[in-house]
Amino acid sequence: MLRDCTVNWGSVRKVRYLADIYSSAKYALENAESRFSPNTLRSYILTGRQHRLELIHKHYQSVLYTPVGNASSQTKQLQVTLPDTLAFLKIIGIFEIERGKVLPLPLAFRIEQVTKGSETKLALTEAVLRSKYPAYWCFLGVLNALGSLRIPRTSARRDKSLRQTLRKQGFLTDVASFYTLRDLFYELEAINWYIDFEGHETIYPVVSLTDDREKHGLWQYSISIDSSVLLYGRRVSMDAFVDTVIGSYLRLTKGRFDVEADLVSLRDDVCKELRISDEQFKELVRNTRFSSRGVMMRLSFGSLYHRKRNYAPKLVTLPEVSPSRLALYVRLQRKGAL
Repeated sequence: MLRDCTVNWGSVRKVRYLADIYSSAKYALENAESRFSPNTLRSYILTGRQHRLELIHKHYQSVLYTPVGNASSQTKQLQVTLPDTLAFLKIIGIFEIERGKVLPLPLAFRIEQVTKGSETKLALTEAVLRSKYPAYWCFLGVLNALGSLRIPRTSARRDKSLRQTLRKQGFLTDVASFYTLRDLFYELEAINWYIDFEGHETIYPVVSLTDDREKHGLWQYSISIDSSVLLYGRRVSMDAFVDTVIGSYLRLTKGRFDVEADLVSLRDDVCKELRISDEQFKELVRNTRFSSRGVMMRLSFGSLYHRKRNYAPKLVTLPEVSPSRLALYVRLQRKGAL
C-alpha cells in the first residue's frame, strides 16, 4: 500500500499506550463469543493502566501531560473515545464486534502466544504500519528520513506555533496526534526521545526503514513492508555498551568514579549515542557484566530532585531495583576501590 505523506495525515488519537492494546487483546480472548460490554472493556483498560500509574505517582508526584486521575474521569474519557478505539483495534487485528458479540482477531492470539516482549512489539509495529491509517507509516518514515527532529523549548506548550514547526518538517498532523504517535512508537521501541538541559526536545528513530538489504546483519529482526524493509532491534555489543555507559557516567560526574549520578540523564545520553530504545537500555543493564572493564555498577532508588517536563512516560521504563521501585541513580565503582 503506497502512502502519500505529502498530504494531510488526519487525526490519530485512538490509542496512546501499549497497555491499552494488551488489555484489549486480553479482553477479547477472555470474552470471546460473549456479548460485547463497553463497561467491561473499560475495566480491562483501566486495570491495565493501573500499575503504570502507580509507578508514576510513587516516583513522580507532580505529573503533567500523562493522563492520571480518578477512575471516573478516565472512564468519561474512554466513553468519548471508545468508537474510535474499537475501529483502531479492529483494523490492526485485535478484535471486532460481530452481531453484538466479541470476535478475537489473529493479532490477539499472536500477542498471547509470543513470550518475548520485543517480538510482540515488532508484530504491533508491523500491524500499525500496514494499517489504513497513513499517519503511522508517515510519522516513522519522515522521522527516519530526517534522522532526528528537534523541537525548541519555545514550543514546549504545544500550541499553534508547534504545529507550524512540525508541518515545516513534514509532519502533517495536529499536535495532539503527533504526541499520540510519539508515545505509542516510544512504547513499541521504534523511536526514542529526550529533553536536554536547555529544554529542547529531540526525537529520533531506533528502527530503520530502508531498501538496503545488506544492513540486515546489524539488526535482530527484519520485515518487508511493501517496497521497504523495517529493521528492528539494533545489535549492540557488550563492549560498546559498557564503554558508552562509562563515558557518559564520567561526563556527568566530571571524571570521578564512586559518585552518584542521575540515571535518567545517563540513559538519555547512552541511548542517543547508541541509537537504542530505553527498554533495550534496561535489558542491556540487566545482562551486561561491567567487571570486564574493572568497574561495578550499583543502582539505587531515591527522590527525583531534577524533574524534566513531561518525563513521566519515560520513568516506567527505568530498570527496577525491586518490583515496585525504579532505579533513579547510578554509581560506578572501580573494583580496586570496593
